[in-house]
Amino acid sequence: MASHVTVAELINETGLGDISTLAKKTNVAILYEAAKSGEASARPHLRPVPFRDAHCMRMVRGAFSAVATSEEGHAEIPSNCIFFLADGKVHGNEHKLTKGLVDDASKSIPKIKKTLYMFTSESSEAEWRGKMQGFRNAI
Repeated sequence: MASHVTVAELINETGLGDISTLAKKTNVAILYEAAKSGEASARPHLRPVPFRDAHCMRMVRGAFSAVATSEEGHAEIPSNCIFFLADGKVHGNEHKLTKGLVDDASKSIPKIKKTLYMFTSESSEAEWRGKMQGFRNAI
């Protein structure tokens, strides 16, 4: 199991390069969607994913560590960086999603929080359910 430090290192090894340097030059958006973390590869509408506390904490904290700026030992989210944390269509996961936004001393960092609601139509949900994901072996 990777730690949040490993996640930050993996992010920095991507094609983006050092994301903390990139965050100083341009806007950065980070998305964690609870419903997609560990989604079944086939017929995911029949097997919803339970919220994974440890996975969320590790990924969000790792992404935060990759972009955080530190002033006098106090880590903070850069002003041009935004985190989108989707609750997996389960209201009440909000507190769990933000537990990863802490400094090295595990103290909560200052943040401005806005709640956005995403609406879908019955037809778009039906279309999503009709799609198969994964792969099939040919015999």
